Amino acid sequence: SGNGPCSMCPSNFTSTAGSQQVSDCHCDYSRQSCSNCRAGYYQNGTQCVPCPPHSASQPGSWLMSQCWCIEGYQSLSKTGCSACPTGTYKP
Repeated sequence: SGNGPCSMCPSNFTSTAGSQQVSDCHCDYSRQSCSNCRAGYYQNGTQCVPCPPHSASQPGSWLMSQCWCIEGYQSLSKTGCSACPTGTYKP
């Protein structure tokens, strides 16, 4: 935020104009070295690892923060998403 310069996406990734966070960066498929992790996984070093329990991701994700909680769950963390409490829901 503020008047500082824009930050570069990680190597071999790109984003659309006006992107606001690193998770907006996505694989530049014209390059060879992008994450090839399938949906539900993200790149951790040289390995594809599953997103935490009860979460999902787009193919090519390279950060755990690109995983999101599935329906009925909230609060992504390294240990997984937690179920919505009684009397609440998340579509």
